[in-house]
Amino acid sequence: MFDVKTIEEKIKLLLKEHHQNRHSSYHTPTFSYITLDKRIKSDTVVLRHVKNNVLQFHTDIRSTKIEALKNNANSSLHFYSREDKTQISMQVQTNVLYNNTITKARWDNTPILARQCYQQEKLPINPIENSTDKLIEGYLNFAMIECTIKNMDVLWLSAKGNRRYLIDCKTHTTHEVAP
Repeated sequence: MFDVKTIEEKIKLLLKEHHQNRHSSYHTPTFSYITLDKRIKSDTVVLRHVKNNVLQFHTDIRSTKIEALKNNANSSLHFYSREDKTQISMQVQTNVLYNNTITKARWDNTPILARQCYQQEKLPINPIENSTDKLIEGYLNFAMIECTIKNMDVLWLSAKGNRRYLIDCKTHTTHEVAP
């Protein structure tokens, strides 16, 4: 098992190393937030970038989550790796990035096939009358959600005994707690 003092760095390295591997459990976490009507909503997202304390994923600016996150930026990301027998729950502060130099650079490096997700004329969750709905310029629908990690709850499952750690990413303190 890891030294308690280095667990935060190990988790961040693990995410950085595996987030681009589409076969890795760390590539598609569950993102949860509070909707405008005060319900919990959870979506599977594709992690696109990891750097230090910040994780990013892409979304459609017309998505209902955008207004919800502007109203309440506190959210969570949850990872589970069956291979590693590891569960990571993160409390995050979100920031919506839209139509700026950062999103433009990311858009320009996004494969053409992935851009098609943002080219539908219909707003997300609206019915589609036929499969030939008009395609539009996708960049104006493209946004990024930036998640700054506030704290983590890490659980390693083992037949020899589960281990659980609470990590405060602001103070960089880690405490082992009962699982």
